[in-house]
Amino acid sequence: MEKLQPKNYFADGLMEKNGARLNDRLLIRPIQGRQKAIVLNRKSFKIYSYDKIGVEQVDSTLFLPHGNSDFSFSLNLISREGKDDSFSRYLLKANGPWPFKINGTMSFESFIERGDIIDLSYNRLTVEEEQEVFNPLKTDDKRIIDSGLDIIIEGETGTGKSRLARIIHEKSGRPGDFVPINISAFARGIIESELFGHVKGAFTGAISHKRGAFQEAHNGTLFLDEIDSLSLELQTKLLLFLDSKELRPVGGERSRKVNVRIIYATGRRPKKLMEKGILRQDFYFRISSGASIRLPPLRKNPDYLEYLCQELSLKENKYISPKLIEYYKKYSWPGNIRQLLGHLNKKIKLSKGRKIEHDHYDEELFLHEDFRSQVEDSFLTLEQIKIQYVYKVYLYMGKNYARSAQTLGISANTVKALVGKFKHQ
Repeated sequence: MEKLQPKNYFADGLMEKNGARLNDRLLIRPIQGRQKAIVLNRKSFKIYSYDKIGVEQVDSTLFLPHGNSDFSFSLNLISREGKDDSFSRYLLKANGPWPFKINGTMSFESFIERGDIIDLSYNRLTVEEEQEVFNPLKTDDKRIIDSGLDIIIEGETGTGKSRLARIIHEKSGRPGDFVPINISAFARGIIESELFGHVKGAFTGAISHKRGAFQEAHNGTLFLDEIDSLSLELQTKLLLFLDSKELRPVGGERSRKVNVRIIYATGRRPKKLMEKGILRQDFYFRISSGASIRLPPLRKNPDYLEYLCQELSLKENKYISPKLIEYYKKYSWPGNIRQLLGHLNKKIKLSKGRKIEHDHYDEELFLHEDFRSQVEDSFLTLEQIKIQYVYKVYLYMGKNYARSAQTLGISANTVKALVGKFKHQ
């Protein structure tokens, strides 16, 4: 069993750099029920077993599903001697006979670091660095989050609109669930039932009562993605709900009140949608009267790209080379966050070790981008493409002919000749 002493562990400098600290996030994934994110905003937490499905929090006490055993743990912020809370780190300690597992090792007491995998019975815990960001947002984020206002998020496909909506919900402290609905994923005749629910017999196939997304999100947050897919008729019904906060299920006779915060998302400018008649004018003015956030594309937000790489590195226990991250900052990422994470996940799955560095998969990104841009103007010959590709590798390798030749599998003299041709084009 592993038992670490606070003073000795602080001495090696690891905890100062990687240790879990005040205002980090503790992600709890139970074997049953929804995962929950807890902000470590107190100096002490108690963790107890719980005989129900899901995770519950009461002030500084966390209740986790126990499986076959009762347990009790404490999570305390330990201060480094002579330092303030910014140098304090969290120590997890078993208060009874049941240990926990940290990165595969059984322990009764251990400091925890960002990215550690901690198993408590049927629950898996990890710690993530608290983002003061919302990197894409502005300095008044907290006021928007705490205001309770409905929000509309604009941004290109893949810029992380649903991700941001979920973070806003988690930070808002609303006790209900986060319920995401992609409007475009449902046929026009079904979406009303998905949102408002229906009563048994309301239409053919309605063999039982159905709670809609609004009821599922009671006291929580409803995320409506791709609102430009809403029919004009449904916009009218949604407008009535926004005015009254009352909904009536399809085929129902009685209305009921629900308390829901709505976050809308669209890949196009809402005002343009209104001008084209896709959004009703009164619906547009109603939804735009709340808070508005526009997410920049990844190509215009290199700091966020770096954060995403580091976040994935922690999650997957891999080391993504800083040089590779700088390389990624030069790419346009037309698919934004979704494309970046998909690309990195492929590299991680196919990698043989913990270190993720530049390889031929990365070169393919630029080749495809170059080809698209070339088609817009005129086609290049294969010889021209070869020359440009060799020159790009040459630059990436620090203008080193030998390393470029080794990477390309050709002689250094051939690299010199092709680089010379590029310079004289």
